[in-house]
Amino acid sequence: MVYYIMYRGQVTGPMSKEQIFAYDVNRDTMVSADGGEWRALFTYPDLMEMLSARGNSAPQSVYYGARQRMVDFGEAIKRGFSGMFTFTGRSSRSEFWWWMLFVWIVASALSMVSRIYFADEVFSLTDSPSSEELMGIYKQILLSPGSIISNIINFVFFLVTLSVSIRRLHDTGRSGWWVLLDFACCIGPIFLIVWFCQPSQEGDNEYGPMPNMGEAA
Repeated sequence: MVYYIMYRGQVTGPMSKEQIFAYDVNRDTMVSADGGEWRALFTYPDLMEMLSARGNSAPQSVYYGARQRMVDFGEAIKRGFSGMFTFTGRSSRSEFWWWMLFVWIVASALSMVSRIYFADEVFSLTDSPSSEELMGIYKQILLSPGSIISNIINFVFFLVTLSVSIRRLHDTGRSGWWVLLDFACCIGPIFLIVWFCQPSQEGDNEYGPMPNMGEAA
């Protein structure tokens, strides 16, 4: 396995895990294994063990001269799917809101396709279809391959949105369990929207390092 690191704003590599520590890295250095997703060094247990052996595993990060980088639309989508089962760590505002925009676009497209398909089936009937005919079409649509695929897509998007929402709450210093407010009538979702709009909590918190930190411009 080869590694790449983000060092002083530049991608450096490929290198072995031993070569990583020839650089001034810390637990928050972004690392990519075999060209995969970028993750903080502390998420790699073997690398953290080597870092700890060097005595450089400080419990708190200090971001001197660094600024938070904004995630773009494509990167947010990639991070969303790759972190579908990751309910730990933190996600920035840009990562969360770009993902929500992507969900809205996909949901709108699926809704439009479903309505067109349903309308075509109805228009193929007589001028005055009976309730039995309409119910038959409804059952046919529910059991169609397209409907099954749509349900699978909806389930995947639900998991990703849940994980991103939990990480976004972590980023503001709140427990991910607050996501259950979404099921509270009226006022619950309002609290969540306000929190999702808040900036990242400065520095490290109990859920991990501040996300998307890079070299100062």
